[in-house]
Amino acid sequence: MDPDVRLTLGHVVRHAPSKGGQGLEAALIDIAQDLLLMDLSASGVIEELAFNGGTALRKLFAGTEGRFSTDLDFSVRSAEWELGAVVDLLVEAIVDTRRGPFRYGVSRRRGKPYVTIESDLGAVETLTCKLDVNPPPWLPTERRSWVPMPVHDHYGGPLPELHVVRIEENIAEKIARLNRATPARDVYDLVWIMRNRRKLGRDLDLGLVRRLAVMKVWVDMNGLETAMHRWKIAHEPRPLDVAYWLRVRKRTSTTRASACLPPRLRHSTILPGRCRRNTNSCAI
Repeated sequence: MDPDVRLTLGHVVRHAPSKGGQGLEAALIDIAQDLLLMDLSASGVIEELAFNGGTALRKLFAGTEGRFSTDLDFSVRSAEWELGAVVDLLVEAIVDTRRGPFRYGVSRRRGKPYVTIESDLGAVETLTCKLDVNPPPWLPTERRSWVPMPVHDHYGGPLPELHVVRIEENIAEKIARLNRATPARDVYDLVWIMRNRRKLGRDLDLGLVRRLAVMKVWVDMNGLETAMHRWKIAHEPRPLDVAYWLRVRKRTSTTRASACLPPRLRHSTILPGRCRRNTNSCAI
């Protein structure tokens, strides 16, 4: 065990979004991701990658107000990098890594890599988080520091700045996905962003978001290829239909998903469609 990492089960429990097994697992994965990212940054492996998705939003923008995410999403920063080679380097760096109370490996499901996490801190079985490496973003990436959380004080050192996909492009990808499906995680993320724009560190370019969203929906419909990369046609793609996208979805059971939300929001229902009556807080 890394002597500089001073984590106890009590720290994990206090970090958890809810009581019970699901909340504890979410906290363990969240902390294990932090320490793994520290290790990968120290080795230089992720220097050519940009952090993306809900996990990046929580760690680098929202902090404790963000939802717990179990995926690690990256994009290669350069169009010159071959995707498969980057994935192989990343997997090689993760396998047999030990950081604090965590031991890491990589397994595959249907050909896709998953980070495996073993720990003595309350985990009754091996935990996993999906590892996605995607083609390069369309906008230049940014470097960003982490939003401080109390548990970070026990990591044995500072958290590194990370390259991150620009927030406008992250939003546009979530809009494109909501045009063809209704992942609760994307709904929550978009509502949080639009209600907390002042916390992003700069003005949000909504015109750019709109243009990117239209383009990404088109790529979902038609695909896109370059000499080195391919953006696949999405599953059940739909043409962009603003009225359809803004419709109010039906309430669904969120028992499992709510275990990964901050306590103050766990019992609230957040729906797309301009957040029902609050049209000024999250209309894009």
